[in-house]
Amino acid sequence: MVGLAPTFEEHIAIIAAESPTAAILDWWRRLDRAVQKHFALVHGRRAKRPRDLEKHVAGYPGLGPTVSARISTLRLRRNVVAHEDIAALSPDEAISYAREAFEIMGILFNAWPK
Repeated sequence: MVGLAPTFEEHIAIIAAESPTAAILDWWRRLDRAVQKHFALVHGRRAKRPRDLEKHVAGYPGLGPTVSARISTLRLRRNVVAHEDIAALSPDEAISYAREAFEIMGILFNAWPK
């Protein structure tokens, strides 16, 4: 039987050690779904392009351009990992990526539309 990691830090350490690429792809998916959900709650529809999401975040109270830029940076890094040949991806880089995505998700949830 496989044990479950009881904390975020333990979870991401295990995933990143086994497959840094999988960790980045997983945490991008989680973040993207959270941003899409936020957009849909405000606008009543799904965004058609990543730029629509970033514009939404940049202009939303409690989020703003800094959060939007952080999301854009993570999206671009995810795209490199998913679509380009990269020589090596360290577990530390994947852990840092996951922490950043997790932190932004917390900011999104705190700015959830009421």
